[in-house]
Amino acid sequence: MSKLNFSGNIEIELSKFNVSKEDVESIFIPEVCEVIQSLHEKFKNRRDQLLASRKRRQSHYDQGKYPEYPPKDSEIATSDWVVGNVPDNLLKRKVEICIPTNSLDEMKKPYIDDWGASSVVFDLEDTMVSRVDTMINAHKNIVSISKNMPEIFSTATPTPMIRVRNLNASDSFATINGSPIAKSIIDLALFTVHYAKQSLANGLNPCIYIPKVEDGLESLWWNDVISEAEKTQGLSEGTIKVTYLIETLNAAYNCEEILFHSRKRTIGLNVGKWDRLFSDIKVFRNRPERIYPDRDSVSMGHFWMDNYARRVIKISHERGVLAIGGLSPLVPDVSDDFLCVQERRYKEEKMHENSIGHDGTWVSHEHFGKIALDIFKKDNQLDNRLTYFAKYPDLIGSPVGPKTLECLRKNVKRCLKYISSYLQGVGTVVIDNSVEDLSSFEISRAQIWQWRKHSILLDSTEFVDNALIESVTSKEYEAIHRELQSSFIDPNALEEQEVFLLKAKNILVNIILSDELDSYFGDYMSNQDS
Repeated sequence: MSKLNFSGNIEIELSKFNVSKEDVESIFIPEVCEVIQSLHEKFKNRRDQLLASRKRRQSHYDQGKYPEYPPKDSEIATSDWVVGNVPDNLLKRKVEICIPTNSLDEMKKPYIDDWGASSVVFDLEDTMVSRVDTMINAHKNIVSISKNMPEIFSTATPTPMIRVRNLNASDSFATINGSPIAKSIIDLALFTVHYAKQSLANGLNPCIYIPKVEDGLESLWWNDVISEAEKTQGLSEGTIKVTYLIETLNAAYNCEEILFHSRKRTIGLNVGKWDRLFSDIKVFRNRPERIYPDRDSVSMGHFWMDNYARRVIKISHERGVLAIGGLSPLVPDVSDDFLCVQERRYKEEKMHENSIGHDGTWVSHEHFGKIALDIFKKDNQLDNRLTYFAKYPDLIGSPVGPKTLECLRKNVKRCLKYISSYLQGVGTVVIDNSVEDLSSFEISRAQIWQWRKHSILLDSTEFVDNALIESVTSKEYEAIHRELQSSFIDPNALEEQEVFLLKAKNILVNIILSDELDSYFGDYMSNQDS
């Protein structure tokens, strides 16, 4: 079996993936296929236009231009509109934990342990590998939880939310009449048919997180697609609630417009630090005067990042929605001494978020989630309008900062380990007590490429040229290889890992030495698969 054909001329290619026909058909039931076809036909052209607009904007940035705020005297900016009423049970989102959807047991854990999370974000994006087999399994898990465990899905337990895949991504393995289907449309159709009505039956609002949006026209597209999906299921408009991740440089400039065009259903905006750092590098990737410093040297305390967070909070609260803080990727260390260091740094970061007005925050581990609960004591801070803060601050990052060989090495190490994990279908890897996922990998990938592209001079007086890249990559490859040799006793298992690591090295070298930087790693991988 290489292909499955469904009603509506939907075709799914399975030849490269280990997934059963029964699993696929249990997800892509006829009702789902009808919704996918309808959404694809009605919204494909608009999506294509939005993606073309992204390319035009990037060409302007390549030519020396900078992002600009929308007109400050527009009706959106000056009128007193507010979003639709946020349901009472969604006004308390102090700590949200992000969970990959590849393991049913891990997805259940926040409910079984019940440590106090406000929401559980079941992720289909940055912590996952976006391919047919992993996504079928992920959606199967989501459906299984919603239908088979209604007792833990109630207004008394953490609110389930689904982070769908971004506007940019399309799937060459899922097509309609040969045309790739947007992964966002697949996720929304599956969510609406399998989950939304079940969620309502359990007394909950069906909630989704939307990533990597860039402007108001994109949020209007999302709003219209969701409205159409609601109609197909007989749901009233605004039933499905949305939180947008403001995690691109363009979104930081356009967050008020993003909110306006989806105001009947939006319940919050989220400050996505990691993707914002990646976006900054990506936007100015071809500008030699805008070379980004070491990724680990940039924090939310830097003026442009702090301005970005405060702007999102100010606009969210003025317009009546919550502002959720960024993800902490920390994994607790087994050493008590270093754990104390982690906890101190974490508290400082989250106390800062709370002090400037965030209503809650994201975590990836319950240990730090419990600490956050002690920091975010109020249900929310909607009454904090940041009246002292200017609405249109400077959001452009400074290129001043360290540019070190140590950062280059760490970036290469992170990339090799992440890509190797990605090739095995696992979208996260723990490195130095921190969860590296797609968003953090993208920073490292883009930074290596930018430094090599412009042959920058490191603080150690070495130029980042092909020879240095080859030397660093070889050394980090050998170091990881030695780790594998000490970790795997079974020679067959070791050999398998060695194959993945070598493939990862080849992929990384191809990416770094390319004349162009792919906008997203998924674009590169899709081109390799097609």
